[in-house]
Amino acid sequence: GALAAVIPALTGSPPLTAARADLRVKPMPTADEGPSLGDAKKKLSLITSLYFVAAWVPMVQILLVNIVAEKRLRLKEAMRCMGLRDAVFWAGWLLSELLCSSATVLLVLALGYGTSLFRGSDPSLVFLLFEVFVASLITFSFAVSTAFSDPKVAAACGAALVGALSFAFTLLRASGAGLSSFWALSFLSPFAMSSAAAEIWHGGVTWQSCLQGERPVLLVMLA
Repeated sequence: GALAAVIPALTGSPPLTAARADLRVKPMPTADEGPSLGDAKKKLSLITSLYFVAAWVPMVQILLVNIVAEKRLRLKEAMRCMGLRDAVFWAGWLLSELLCSSATVLLVLALGYGTSLFRGSDPSLVFLLFEVFVASLITFSFAVSTAFSDPKVAAACGAALVGALSFAFTLLRASGAGLSSFWALSFLSPFAMSSAAAEIWHGGVTWQSCLQGERPVLLVMLA
């Protein structure tokens, strides 16, 4: 006040006027003013579905290296000469790998529920989905191993196939492709697991909801 009156008298300038501040309280932004939380979570689920499958790629690589290396050493032929049947040979591989992978699945479940990643999902159903997926990856590795004689090449091609099939789900979901193409590719386990992972992340899966919707989770995985 006093300073505002003295300065014009000394300088000959017009009197100073006090600045007026106009403060208004506005409401916080709502979901209607931007992308909804549901849309954002749906997009994030597409990215997360890739990681659910990519996490198992090292298992496929290690398994292919071991199987093809064993084939290169002709150990299977030697055991066949001693009376080992092919069905027993592959069943031994399947059971041993499935047993080791089950421990990893239990660890994933513990981390998932400890960090609320699987919140809203039934633990037994999630365990079943992972077990079915791991078993399909093991048999997938068996099929791929028959086409290669170099362990490193087999591992690289197997990893590339798993990654490409998982990425195919992301492309189809993002482009809004029809159900016919979706169900056709669901017979390939990486594609099916990506679909199930997206549902787990988006809203959770339970025994009551696993048979509902256009892409039922349980039917997709068992396809």
